[in-house]
Amino acid sequence: MWTTGRTGRADQGVMAALCAGTFAALLVALLGLSAIAFFPDRIPDIVGPVMAPGTSAAQRQAADATEAADPYIGLLLFGALLVVILWVMARPPSRVGVKSALLTLVGIPPVTLGLSARHFPGAAGLAAATAMVVLLALVMTGRAPLPLTMASCVGRR
Repeated sequence: MWTTGRTGRADQGVMAALCAGTFAALLVALLGLSAIAFFPDRIPDIVGPVMAPGTSAAQRQAADATEAADPYIGLLLFGALLVVILWVMARPPSRVGVKSALLTLVGIPPVTLGLSARHFPGAAGLAAATAMVVLLALVMTGRAPLPLTMASCVGRR
């Protein structure tokens, strides 16, 4: 909203939201995966109760690291999908129908990914926010760009 008010172009507000979401998803994924890599002894025993009784400690540790990394791999994929939406938004203006179709096609996977992650905290919020950004992007690409300056509005009287 602030970017839109400052520049006078609504599509830049949507692109700023996409950039912020992409940065946040990739940063959280990077921090989570780095913590798993740098502090393997701090990973909780997630799969211990379901492993076979004769499993070695190294095998349990490897399985725990794999299970602990799963949500962060999902966030990494989510960030990559947001980058694709950002790429579609940043493309030079073409026919509105082509851009709308591309936005719809690339907007469905991140929303679906967010809805499918039931055990990840905030997954519904991620899916709702992504759906809102995709819908705003569709609305903004269907409109003519807003005038850049107040002088251009005054001159049209």
